[in-house]
Amino acid sequence: MRIGLGILFLLFFAGFMGCSLMLGGTVSEVYEWRDLLVGGAFVLALFSAILLGLLAFGAGTGGKKRSPWRVPALCLTATLLSLGGAAAIFLAMPEGRTPQGEELNQRLVICAFMMIGFALFSLLSLILTIISTKNHNAKLLQQRYAPVD
Repeated sequence: MRIGLGILFLLFFAGFMGCSLMLGGTVSEVYEWRDLLVGGAFVLALFSAILLGLLAFGAGTGGKKRSPWRVPALCLTATLLSLGGAAAIFLAMPEGRTPQGEELNQRLVICAFMMIGFALFSLLSLILTIISTKNHNAKLLQQRYAPVD
């Protein structure tokens, strides 16, 4: 189940990054779809955040040992990609010489801040995952070797 959640997270996260980066196209190509792309990026970010939260809280472990590196690797990758995408948007933001360009730049800023927010959430999930995995695995180890009366 955790592998399925991880794959769904990767699909939603890739869609979120794709929608966000598609906004960086030329104004004539993107202007008609700008609101749909921003809305799609927000919905996909929300779904991937929910799945990352479920993975961080240990959904699907069912009394089994949790891997100490799989979910933290997903969290760290999502954090770095989100921060990198936001930095790329801020560094490569074109000048809005037309009203359409200015509108598009506003939406790019919205996407960049959405990426920063997602990166912070991923970082928080990384910390939570490390702590909860250590506690969960230690508790399983205690139960396994507990004296039987």
